[in-house]
Amino acid sequence: MDTSTKLLRSERIKMFLNEYYFGQSSWISIIRLFGGPLILYLGLRMYQDSHRIDIAYGGFCLLYGFYYTLKPLVWILSRLESFKSVDLSIRIVDDKLQLKDTVSESEIQLDGFQRILKRKNYYAFEITKFNKIYLPFTVLTEDQMIHLDTKLKK
Repeated sequence: MDTSTKLLRSERIKMFLNEYYFGQSSWISIIRLFGGPLILYLGLRMYQDSHRIDIAYGGFCLLYGFYYTLKPLVWILSRLESFKSVDLSIRIVDDKLQLKDTVSESEIQLDGFQRILKRKNYYAFEITKFNKIYLPFTVLTEDQMIHLDTKLKK
């Protein structure tokens, strides 16, 4: 069960955006989707008020709301190197996930992941709360996907 393929930048960015907006709890997803526009709206309403303090808070809310709305784009643009396309070789042998790219090689026991989640177009392997590996279905064989489906942890 060996797969060698190219993981494209566009796929990596799509997985990042999906995890940013929908990979957390419902409450966090709602805040990330609607928080920035809501702050912008409130800032605009306050900025249009005639009181000096409201104008100051309104200006701050406009700036912060603009940033919060564009935050994922800022993260992607500031970390473009981490989203580059990579040649990737994937093997699943004896309940171990073996990943090899041009720079490194890793072998991780499937039982060593805190969670293995199947998303709409990819698998999310959670090592720790802040360390995850994302593998789109396009880089896996059917046999590998069937094997991973038996190991899903929620």
